[in-house]
Amino acid sequence: MTVITPETIILLAILVQALVISVVSPFRWGQQQMRLFQKYPPSQYPKFYVYSIKTECTLLSVRVLLDLIALFVIGYLLFSANILSKQTNVFTTWVFCTAIQLVPSLYSLITLELSAIKRKKKVTVNTKKFSLVARSIFDHISLIHLTLLCLSALVTLNIIFSNTQLGTTKQFGLSALFVVTNLLLAHRIYVAIYGKNHDKLIKDEDRTNKRNQDVQRSLLGIAAAILIFSLLGMMGAKTSNQSIWLIVPFSVFIQLAILNRSQRWHAEDMDVYKSTNL
Repeated sequence: MTVITPETIILLAILVQALVISVVSPFRWGQQQMRLFQKYPPSQYPKFYVYSIKTECTLLSVRVLLDLIALFVIGYLLFSANILSKQTNVFTTWVFCTAIQLVPSLYSLITLELSAIKRKKKVTVNTKKFSLVARSIFDHISLIHLTLLCLSALVTLNIIFSNTQLGTTKQFGLSALFVVTNLLLAHRIYVAIYGKNHDKLIKDEDRTNKRNQDVQRSLLGIAAAILIFSLLGMMGAKTSNQSIWLIVPFSVFIQLAILNRSQRWHAEDMDVYKSTNL
């Protein structure tokens, strides 16, 4: 019976990630960008684009170039430099290669955030709308499910500290990373529900839809973090053929997150971005 080595698992994970993160995701991103340009031209929807069409195309070209560079670097490390045979810690190899693959997606995320901030400064709305409907986390998740989520997080911390094979330093490090991850996701939920929207032009229906999507994604992220860190807390101090399989849920989670974010969000009613509305 053939035993699958840790190096084989890491190699497959990196190659699948390269296909999803550096090929499929940028293709979807570029395809949707071009569809937006065609369906909502800047001449008719000037309030949606904070950059000129030339600058938008340049930003898209930079994204494609970054993905090509990431593919080249990953291919060189795996096949020319044969990095897997030189690394004693295969987890480090996967983390390093994954970080390279995520750079183009991080670039796109930053450009979108900057566009939202610029749009907020560029366009102002004279009229103010007040809503008497209270917004709460319980509009998106029940008290029972929220309690179960909190209890699961405490159980995960207990699993980490109960595993004496991890060592004190690894226990505190893993716990700190788990807490920080959940705090960042919780902060995203808070901003989505109570924070100020960058784009004041978005109508109430679209704003509600976007808020629901952001909250649901963050809640799924917390649930996934609880599962992944509980599995990591069960690991021993040494990497084994069994523990290396934890790369699989990590990799799947990252791929789904990137695919989920590879689509540029826009209002369902794009008429709010027409210059004649305000």
